[in-house]
Amino acid sequence: MIPTGAVRQIAICVPDNCGRLIGKRQPASRLAEVTESGMAMPNFHLVTGLENQPHLSLEVTGAHTGFRNGTLRPDIESRFRVPGDPDVDYYIADAYDAGHAQVPQAPRSILKRQLDRLADAGLTASMASELEFYLFDQTFAELAETDYKVLRPFHHRNADNDLFVTNIAGPFLEQMVEDLGAAGISVDQIQGEGGVGQLEINVRPSHPLKACDQHAIFKHVARTRAFLAGRSVTFMAKPFDHSAGSGAHIHLCLADAEGRTLLTENETPRGKAASFIAGILAYTGDFMMMHAPYANSYRRLRRGNFTPVNGTWAWDNRTCLVRMTGSGNSARFEFRLPGADVNPYFAYAGLIAAGLAGIEASLELPPPTAGDAGGADLPPLPSDLTEALAAFRASAVAQEALGPDVHRHLAGLVAEELGIIRAHVTDWDRRRGFEAA
Repeated sequence: MIPTGAVRQIAICVPDNCGRLIGKRQPASRLAEVTESGMAMPNFHLVTGLENQPHLSLEVTGAHTGFRNGTLRPDIESRFRVPGDPDVDYYIADAYDAGHAQVPQAPRSILKRQLDRLADAGLTASMASELEFYLFDQTFAELAETDYKVLRPFHHRNADNDLFVTNIAGPFLEQMVEDLGAAGISVDQIQGEGGVGQLEINVRPSHPLKACDQHAIFKHVARTRAFLAGRSVTFMAKPFDHSAGSGAHIHLCLADAEGRTLLTENETPRGKAASFIAGILAYTGDFMMMHAPYANSYRRLRRGNFTPVNGTWAWDNRTCLVRMTGSGNSARFEFRLPGADVNPYFAYAGLIAAGLAGIEASLELPPPTAGDAGGADLPPLPSDLTEALAAFRASAVAQEALGPDVHRHLAGLVAEELGIIRAHVTDWDRRRGFEAA
């Protein structure tokens, strides 16, 4: 429950292309004014990457537009609190341009378009992100000083469902649960995960836009709590060569316009639900870069890592792209592709767009996969960011679903990311080739 009490300031923030919260603080007395007229802010956030520096080749803003101000309009229902800021109310906002039109390339706008299309198809959805992360006993500054070469996870053994591990992490986790409650996020369960020092916190499902907001808030809260505790966390998809990657599995309960779930436990989906899942199997490769946005994302996606490598489905099979699970009103599917590094607005939009393409094409659902889905004789998903960008650019399905301006914008973001990757020499490059090449 979000605490009440005297509010000194408001913080208006917008998710950027990495899912970070970018914005400004103002006196609390300005809330009515900002709600009515919006808050002016430079629109760099539309074209930034991981370094939080603007890319210069994109159309939506840049030197060619003078990096003009846009406007942020807060969603009043999104109010939340952040640890260390007891008298500040935070609000997530939508991005508008200088002409007061909503910016279609903004992450929230991209998802809203797909939710409108979902409603037009007579469907609704309840969704949640299942976030994994690593917890370290060093501060962010200490890790940066060592160039991230000396990493001390909070525990030295595999954490997978080990109650001893969650017990010794208890004080931190208890504070996290309190922090998330103050942010309006209800925790469903906590567990140790398959890496040394890896944890997972699950939250209750909600409307897809709210679920994405909560995903972004979760990461902000986790980083803040770690900072305040003299620790650090990472949501990298694959921070270690030989330890588990961190996922952000997306759970989706598909329902009709009246909210009746379309899935039945241990039964093959039928009708629109079958075509929706068939679309995910057929077209996820087209949207791959929206689920795996960085070179590191693909380090996690290898057979044998409990990650999907092709388009398969089955009830309770963790090697598949789509794992069906749950019963009754909670019958749903788990989309196991995204890593914890993902921008949730992009991933949710790409997932829904692929499913709707399946409905539009009346695709039939193939038989479920038994055993290791990685061994199925099926076309593989793109295996790196170069392949993913090529698939996205060539996809008529992606262009039609997203619209040409957004399609071009997202391709431009990934092209910029590839340019950064190709300009850097890694420690691994030197270790492997310094003497042997």
